[in-house]
Amino acid sequence: MQISERKSVTLNLERQLLNYLMRDKILLQRYYGLCKPDWWTSDTRKFLYDKIMEYFQEYRSTLSSDQYDFELKKHYPDNEEKRIVLKSEYDLVHDIKPTNDIELIISKLGETDLSIQIDTILVKAYDILKNGGVDEAAALLKTSAIGLNRSEHKGRILSLHQDVDDWVMEIENRKNYPDKYAGIKTGFPTFDKRTGGLFDAELTVLFGLSGKGKSTVMKAVSSYVRRSGFNVLHCGNEENEFQMRTKYQSLESGVPYSHFKRGTYSEEEFENWKRFNAEQKIKGGGLYLYEFPQGDDATSIERAVVELKLKGVKIDLIVVDYLDLMSPIKKCYGGENEEQGAITNELKQLAINCNCPVLTCTQAGTQAEKQELKDRPFLTASDVFGTKKKVHSANVLWGIVNQTATIGVNERTEEERMVHKLVMAIPKNRDGGVFTFRCKMFVETGLVVEDDENDAVNEEIARQALEMINDKHESGDVRSCIDLKSITDTSNDQMAKKVEDIVNRLGKEQKGGEEKVETKISNETEIETSEEKIDVSSIINKLKKYKQL
Repeated sequence: MQISERKSVTLNLERQLLNYLMRDKILLQRYYGLCKPDWWTSDTRKFLYDKIMEYFQEYRSTLSSDQYDFELKKHYPDNEEKRIVLKSEYDLVHDIKPTNDIELIISKLGETDLSIQIDTILVKAYDILKNGGVDEAAALLKTSAIGLNRSEHKGRILSLHQDVDDWVMEIENRKNYPDKYAGIKTGFPTFDKRTGGLFDAELTVLFGLSGKGKSTVMKAVSSYVRRSGFNVLHCGNEENEFQMRTKYQSLESGVPYSHFKRGTYSEEEFENWKRFNAEQKIKGGGLYLYEFPQGDDATSIERAVVELKLKGVKIDLIVVDYLDLMSPIKKCYGGENEEQGAITNELKQLAINCNCPVLTCTQAGTQAEKQELKDRPFLTASDVFGTKKKVHSANVLWGIVNQTATIGVNERTEEERMVHKLVMAIPKNRDGGVFTFRCKMFVETGLVVEDDENDAVNEEIARQALEMINDKHESGDVRSCIDLKSITDTSNDQMAKKVEDIVNRLGKEQKGGEEKVETKISNETEIETSEEKIDVSSIINKLKKYKQL
């Protein structure tokens, strides 16, 4: 697009935007960081924009007519003709009535500027191709493609306690409309409560050993998100289109995947599936499947998002299965680890460019297998295979330990073969602390549900706490020793505090609240309890309800 063409297209938009910026301090505060000096197609509007920005940065206020006159005299004291031209532009901008929303204006000006950047990149690539640099030209196009949107995210410098007008409005909106700012729920209550869900422009990386359920968990999240009314794009380079379609159909309809694959479903299952599939066309959001070749990079995923956007579909969650089979946009020379670090960075940039969450998965190191035999396994960031750049780029790390898949086939019961026990470990959570929770995975359909009810560690803690308060003695000291190290990887003080809370809570629930339990944590691996005589006939049932300690 030539400058003359651009001027005819954007002239009115430029004046409308300047009108917003010179009249409304709150809008100026909120949007001035998104405006670019390159948008203005005349020196008069560029000068006016510069003065608005300079005055706001110095005085935190909008630019009035008298203040603009002062600036003109300061810059052009001996050029009255120039002052008249600049002031006439100010008057035109001041008197114009905007017909578009400010966000729409910024978007349109940004698109116009983007088209000029694309033209420039294509010219450079063409010049390189003329000289025989095919690989270099391809790398330039790919790198520029992922970087174009990045350049639109311009930061700003603000004063924390002075630039508060737009911030007050933002906080008030969040208070009045919390659902608007909430993350997308995954269907796992503990994860959603601790992290808030999946947020726009953020990257969540699942990791685990091969065959432990990473892809299955991601499908469970995608299905829940779709059924919640959101649009999901599932990009797969590990499974083919048939596998992706039938596994999702199995998960949502309850018909075993093997029946789809082998064609062994019964007539009843077939009719139920047809009825279910027809119902889903009018329920929930859309689930879009994209099989992309192994070795492709993040630009192919972004193209798919753009293609759906042109069809009127806004993608709310991108799922990439999986990271390790992708290639970086630009060639790396540091080996596999360097490549996977670059891919992770590019997926994070994809989340920013598309302004939606990205969920992907990668391998865990072989040392993670040692965790599978523990009562309460916990994967850390060091268990992620390869470079630490994966860890640094992710907003949330989600580790998966399958405690059933490790058992030999002949050693499993029928139930264990059909229902695997998973432990989810969250070793990185930028919005809170680390945590774990347990799940059940139904092998035939891929259904994954949270299941802390059958947590052996929680049951052991509850049992020992019950013994401490259910053991009837005369007044005096009662001493019970708990070997904390044998049932948990957390520190002794943390686990002791959990048991202390249970004991105190149960003591307060006694009739009339007259009796109480006083618990003191010793410095060793013990819990010391002093108590008066207490009736605890109803405590056993109450203890069973405490699933998260």
